[in-house]
Amino acid sequence: MKTLAHVMDGIAYRAVYDETVYPDGIADVAVSAVAYDSRMVGEGSMFCCFAGQKTDGHTFAAAAYGRGARLFMCEHELDGQLPEGANDAICLVVEETRFAMAIAAANFFDNPQREVPVIGVTGTKGKTTITYMVEAILKEAGHTVGVMGTLGAHIAHADGTVERHEMEHTTPEAPDTFEILRWLVQRGVDYVVMEVSSHALWQHRCYGIHFAVAAMTVMGLDHLGIGGHPSYEHYMHSKQLLFTRCDVAVLNADDWKYEDFKAASTARQIVSYSLDEASDVERSSHPLETRFTALGARFALPLPGDVSIRNAICATKMCMAVGVSPEVAAKGLAKVVIPGRFEVVPTARKDVMFVVDYAHNRVSVEAAIEALRTMGPKRVVCLFGSIGDRMQLRRKELAEASKKADFVVLTSDDPGFEDPDKIADEIEGYLGDMPHVKIVSRWDAVAWIAEHAQPGDAVLLAGKGHEYYINIKGEHVPFCEREIIQRVCGK
Repeated sequence: MKTLAHVMDGIAYRAVYDETVYPDGIADVAVSAVAYDSRMVGEGSMFCCFAGQKTDGHTFAAAAYGRGARLFMCEHELDGQLPEGANDAICLVVEETRFAMAIAAANFFDNPQREVPVIGVTGTKGKTTITYMVEAILKEAGHTVGVMGTLGAHIAHADGTVERHEMEHTTPEAPDTFEILRWLVQRGVDYVVMEVSSHALWQHRCYGIHFAVAAMTVMGLDHLGIGGHPSYEHYMHSKQLLFTRCDVAVLNADDWKYEDFKAASTARQIVSYSLDEASDVERSSHPLETRFTALGARFALPLPGDVSIRNAICATKMCMAVGVSPEVAAKGLAKVVIPGRFEVVPTARKDVMFVVDYAHNRVSVEAAIEALRTMGPKRVVCLFGSIGDRMQLRRKELAEASKKADFVVLTSDDPGFEDPDKIADEIEGYLGDMPHVKIVSRWDAVAWIAEHAQPGDAVLLAGKGHEYYINIKGEHVPFCEREIIQRVCGK
């Protein structure tokens, strides 16, 4: 249990409370948790009120009070928003709740980010892949590594056991971020490698973390529109914040925004990386492997495409910044496994390659299709859809990206509360004369392409990747593309 003085250390606030209830002041009031969801508060919780995308947390203060919260961090006094007679409530009025909540959360968990080097990766595509690559390299160097990102948080131990911690977002809200960091530190990790989303930087979810190394991957158009960033400039600025909070910035010199990120960075050292650093490239599909020479070492990467080579060089340079040699990096990368990232589904059909990938925006879909092209298939077939309820601008971008394939299977992808037929119809309007078939049920679409794939096809199933569900009207309905493909084609 922490005191209010400890949790609010370093935060400018105005306290509003009844001095007859707290005659000795509030500094020693106990805090049992820092919470942002009124359904999760308990006795002694500090409930942090801020406006979200759909609702304003200030309106849930009464519900939090009913569940035992007496401390409220808020952006204005809660007149009329607490139950009548709630004279034991303490309002801590701050200028911006999300910002103050990050500091409070870090304090509550005794600032775990100060006890372990943290390595961050941001970008429109490649964050998960590079974090897993960095993990593989650091493990090869003998370190215990904690990973936080799209696939949750985990620690892969040397004995083969894996500890996992669920995460709701790529970079969760600050109380969850610092709780997971404390969990990782308590388990003795030597490094934490984390994906850092644009929303996390914009909404201060990781404020207070100074990164030993931070990398920029590929910058494209994403997270705009309803529920996303108000503009592309805002999106870019949010990403660039990471490079004002790191010692070493590792930047993609091949990206069109490289100079902008370099100019925005305040890192003591800026390192660039590029596909041009690779030479003697050899590719094979049986087994799936890309061999290349870079940084004085020979790499054998179990992933295809130029983007995988570039990602490997990025991960290697990140690890070189903390003292790992390229030779050790090459050994680690030869063993890397990334769930749902260009994952080849083994089937009895040896004349067709089925690839499951999380690609869900223009940059990632284009890169995945291009990676398949390098393997020389007769046709590239792309199965994809687009999520509902938000990111509507992404639909046109996905349609344009899919045109790099030879044939499209248009389907659904987490429609949420939107009508999946209408989403598919909207995307179909952007496809023009692109050869395609529309099968809105993703179950039926995957089964159809598994049955109708032609010899020599490379089939990209984009969007779901590692996920084992489809979000339909708020319900996570079980779904697995691998199982459908193997049921139709055999294992």
